[in-house]
Amino acid sequence: AYNARDTLDRALSSVAMQTIIDKIKVTIVSDGDNVYYGDIVARFRGIMDVRVLDYVENRGVGYARQYGIDKTECKYIAFLDADDTFAGAYALEMLLTKMESDSKFVLVVGNFFEKRKDMSFVKHENDFVWVHGKLYNREFLNKYGVRFLYNSANEDAGFNRKIQYLENDDERFAFLPNLVYYWHWTDTAITKANEFDYTYNQSFVGFVDNMIDTIHFLKRLKPNDIYVDGFMIEVATLIYLYNLRIEHHRPDLMEQTVKKSKEFYKEIIEKYEIFNVDKELEEQGFVEEYITKTIEEQTPTLRCIVPYMTFWDFIYLIGDDSNYIEKVCRRWGVKPFVFLTYN
Repeated sequence: AYNARDTLDRALSSVAMQTIIDKIKVTIVSDGDNVYYGDIVARFRGIMDVRVLDYVENRGVGYARQYGIDKTECKYIAFLDADDTFAGAYALEMLLTKMESDSKFVLVVGNFFEKRKDMSFVKHENDFVWVHGKLYNREFLNKYGVRFLYNSANEDAGFNRKIQYLENDDERFAFLPNLVYYWHWTDTAITKANEFDYTYNQSFVGFVDNMIDTIHFLKRLKPNDIYVDGFMIEVATLIYLYNLRIEHHRPDLMEQTVKKSKEFYKEIIEKYEIFNVDKELEEQGFVEEYITKTIEEQTPTLRCIVPYMTFWDFIYLIGDDSNYIEKVCRRWGVKPFVFLTYN
């Protein structure tokens, strides 16, 4: 919770109405906002087991989520932002029932609705970006050391992507068709404030930081996994598309954007030589397939944008001071690209 006095009552009410409230322990993490929540919490103490954890300095959402995990011991974990609500009295019971229906399930993913300012709703199904509407097995998280990166942008995406590539025959994910969570519209939310400045500023920086952290995590656990290799190419493509959108909408941020992209190049593309696949995968079009698929999936986000460089132009741009870029140029026929405006 951060400056959440106006919405916390509503959020806790959605927990209090749960049919399995006797099995739920609620921990509110106050993220260094120095706001008093004691009177709000007191109203619910006769209904449910609830407490507040706080610390002095504001550390961001990633830190707050991980702090809550580290300071609790329950077998399963669900997250609720202080300005959101669960969708009905059966939300957590549906997630728990599915989790306990098979001992191999370590994550249950429900649907959630994202409210827009105009009272329209966007349905999120089988989502691996946000922690909304999910139930996590603590033992599974501890086994692999899955943790949030301590920042306030795209921390959920990093956390879930680590989990996504750990599924195996004995540790499975379950998907519910049911609506279990509402993501409310709040004008002051970090993702909505300042004319969506977050989208082109903090979001991109947080995305790169979280993807670097996630890829290093996965390469330690699964160094030779081709799906992880494909994920690295997917992320490189997403960063390219981010650059196109930012150049179009917020060219004043391009210096920061290119600098952060170069960081990804050094930390991931060069370190793991992600385009150097074996001959069999190369003949199967492994690299091109991931690039093309990612661009096709993201096409709706590029409306009215005319790309000013190709994907390979972009790779040359961010790797122009790297020895590895010469290998990339030779292998994929990339011609040197002169990028004058923001370099």
